Amino acid sequence: MKNPEMSQKTSRRAVGAAVAAAVAASICCLGPVVLLALGISGAWIGNLTALEPVRPLFILLTGAFLGYAYARIFRERPEPEACAPGSACASPRYRRFEGIGFVAVVLVVASLLMAPEILGRRASNHDGAGAPRASAPVAAGFAPSAEPTTARVVLSVENMTCQGCLHTVRTALEALPGVEGVEVRLSPPQAVVTYDPSRVSVSQLVEATTEAGYPSRPTS
Repeated sequence: MKNPEMSQKTSRRAVGAAVAAAVAASICCLGPVVLLALGISGAWIGNLTALEPVRPLFILLTGAFLGYAYARIFRERPEPEACAPGSACASPRYRRFEGIGFVAVVLVVASLLMAPEILGRRASNHDGAGAPRASAPVAAGFAPSAEPTTARVVLSVENMTCQGCLHTVRTALEALPGVEGVEVRLSPPQAVVTYDPSRVSVSQLVEATTEAGYPSRPTS
């Protein structure tokens, strides 16, 4: 007969391994987002995107660990009669808590795995880099300004390999004063920026993406 306490430990370890695998599957995309939100920047952040090719493997591991934990908790869990009197295994309250906890972990893991896609779709669907605004009508007796109020530049962005990357690049650019709109896309990896050249320069735009871990350069 299986040891109930050992079975509980095994299921907890499987749940912990599933969470760790989900974090590893999302770190390539969510890592830069979190670090940028904490005020941590640097080109080294782009190294996290090196984990993108192995993301499917971590997702498979997450599913495998969750499946194993589900079997241990709901299918192979000893009956209360098989548990030592007074132990957590024999407590109906603990057994309910264990089931609710598993469901909560599944929701957390699903959120981790889906977050990069959700953030990326929001970023790519956000068309903030529309055509420059038309100038206001000029009153009689006043000459129009020779300087344009807005300009547009297309940046070719490196390391932008996943949906979550789009959100990070857009956030880094929109944080700059003078940036009026940003549109990001994966194919090709670019950021189209509408900005006020009197308040921000192209070199500052490039620096912003680079500090977020995604070096860029203006396209010709």
